[in-house]
Amino acid sequence: MTEDNPGSVRPCIGLIDYKAGNIASLRGALERHGFKVIVSDSASALDRADALVLPGVGSAQVAMQTLRDNGLDRYIADCFRSGTRPMLGICLGMQLMFDRSEEGPTETLGLLPGTVSRFADNGCHVGWDVTRTLADDCDEPSWARAAFYFNHSYYVPADPDYTIAEVSGDDNVPMAAIVQKGCFTGVQFHPEKARPPARRCSPGCWAMQEESHMLKRLIGVITVKDGWAVQSMGYGRYLPLGRPEILAENYDRWFLDEILILSIDRTTKGLGPDFETIRKIGARRLVTPLAYGGGISNAAQALDIVHAGADRLCCETAFDAESPDRQAQQAALEAIRDAVGVQAMLRVMPLEKADDGTIVRFDYRSRQTRPLLVTEIQAQSALFSELILVDRRGEGGLATFDPALLEPFAGSHLQIVAFGGITERDQVADLLGRDNVSAVAVGNSLSYREMANRTLIAPGSIDDTRFITYGVETRGARQW
Repeated sequence: MTEDNPGSVRPCIGLIDYKAGNIASLRGALERHGFKVIVSDSASALDRADALVLPGVGSAQVAMQTLRDNGLDRYIADCFRSGTRPMLGICLGMQLMFDRSEEGPTETLGLLPGTVSRFADNGCHVGWDVTRTLADDCDEPSWARAAFYFNHSYYVPADPDYTIAEVSGDDNVPMAAIVQKGCFTGVQFHPEKARPPARRCSPGCWAMQEESHMLKRLIGVITVKDGWAVQSMGYGRYLPLGRPEILAENYDRWFLDEILILSIDRTTKGLGPDFETIRKIGARRLVTPLAYGGGISNAAQALDIVHAGADRLCCETAFDAESPDRQAQQAALEAIRDAVGVQAMLRVMPLEKADDGTIVRFDYRSRQTRPLLVTEIQAQSALFSELILVDRRGEGGLATFDPALLEPFAGSHLQIVAFGGITERDQVADLLGRDNVSAVAVGNSLSYREMANRTLIAPGSIDDTRFITYGVETRGARQW
């Protein structure tokens, strides 16, 4: 029995588990819509499924090694060639079906012709974007201008022989959003993050508009301390707000573009990541993409957080330029990147304006300021996809974010998320109108009013903010 057709029975879906990706999120999405799910790395267990899904987040090198070690590379090839069961590849899972990847480089499964390419200048395609169909038979009007969540640093060049829909991002590079050959359909985006009607899509009938481009995002931040959600004032005073999973459920219901969990005491107390909070949030089977920061210091922890339900990770102290062992620190960052992929990594950087007007970094552990070296940050940009700039003095205040904090990064290729003291609609409009600001993050201002995110966006005033179709009469928080 399903919510779409009470008289139907959903097939059993086999998730090929090769320790790469947010299996918890994908499984939750399938179960939420009535599917029975098998998660396994065993061919005999997967043989019981009616359809197969090859998920994936992370490195092509690591993923292929794991597939080969478990014999899953041969199993996937046999299933593809037999064509007896539908197969879906998601993100990295789609890319692995091609001949090779420039990541490494790596020889991949070789079931589709072509090479997976790296974005220029170590760029990434992260956030909500709108696809263009290449098919002639798309007659589903409710799909017009639907957005999908992308999160990747390598891409498949669009080829009309197998590409059904493409996307261009901000660099105007045509890349495959949906591919299809035989029993296999691959999607570069994450369908488990889609809302109705997106989850009702079928190959050959997809969202489209004349121009594809990345859409700016509004991120809801939940600050966690001692396992509880708190309102922070300059990370010096705190007011309790309740259980993080309840706030996350609200943000998901309000259609925020992304949710960011910041467990601010995990690193300073040496506690490691807050797995319990992420698992509780993951158990809620939310749709909204989830990022987590706090206590991550190695690749094993990063993978465990992703497996628990996070889509992206935030690091701050791991990038500390004053680390006594820079070589070991660099190796740890590269290992995290290789485990989860650079597209999944965000760097957090608290800033403030000094009394002499210069912009400086702020170290929460020592409570000291340090020089801001933009060239050094740019030199490490291959290790993160976005830079979260926190206004340390403005955080917790009313309309106190200082746009001057963005000035040192003018002209850089870095994509910035602005956070701290952003509470007014005009602020959001000004920040999202800046070329290198990819998102605005808000926290306290979401805590005291139902659907508070709607008050931060003026309807129709920001062209590059995400719009998804819910029908003409329905105006969700994403349909600004």
